[in-house]
Amino acid sequence: MDENQTAETPAAIAEERIAVVRLSYINRKAVKEMALKLSRDTRANTFTRVSKQFLDECNDFLVAHIRHKVHSAPTVGKTL
Repeated sequence: MDENQTAETPAAIAEERIAVVRLSYINRKAVKEMALKLSRDTRANTFTRVSKQFLDECNDFLVAHIRHKVHSAPTVGKTL
């Protein structure tokens, strides 16, 4: 291995694959439209674009919220 190559561990390779296969659980178009509408209604139309980072954060918040709701649900019954 020459000095320009880095040794990648299996864990690092797996983590990179997970980052590439990121699932989206939100309707990105609807979230973008809602964010821009809220911007127009509450911030004097300050924003005109929605970043990928903003949409990814919305997706992450949704996943965390669903995870919390599932884990905090009672252990009896069949319906969340």
